[in-house]
Amino acid sequence: MIRTLPSFQRLTFTSVARMYIHIGQAQVISPRTGYISSIDSMEIGLVGVLLGAGRKTVEEPVDFSAGIRFRKKAGACVRRGDVLAEAYTERDGVLENYAVQRVLEAFQFSDVEVGDLPLLITNFVTKNGVEEFDQSTLADI
Repeated sequence: MIRTLPSFQRLTFTSVARMYIHIGQAQVISPRTGYISSIDSMEIGLVGVLLGAGRKTVEEPVDFSAGIRFRKKAGACVRRGDVLAEAYTERDGVLENYAVQRVLEAFQFSDVEVGDLPLLITNFVTKNGVEEFDQSTLADI
């Protein structure tokens, strides 16, 4: 399901004054109740390019107001109608035609609770050598 809504982009001119400019926004809605078992990051990256958040060649401009904001992450319990993500772009027709559907198709669902997901970040390389990553810093996300 796709919901297209008006949205606003914030441009900061000073730390106090802000101006809002209208851009396109669409919500990606969960079609079912269950658990998010995975999200296809390659597909999300390709959709980001379609929205203008990335580029195919060095010469192409990047639209810094475009992108995908996730409201749910892998492993989360969702209900039908929950907002999974929001897509933003200033490109005409991209949201209505295919981008939001492709974001939705990147989500895989399960009827049973997903166990612990594999760690993506386990260590950091610093000037002092390799240090273990403290996973507790992600607890508030």
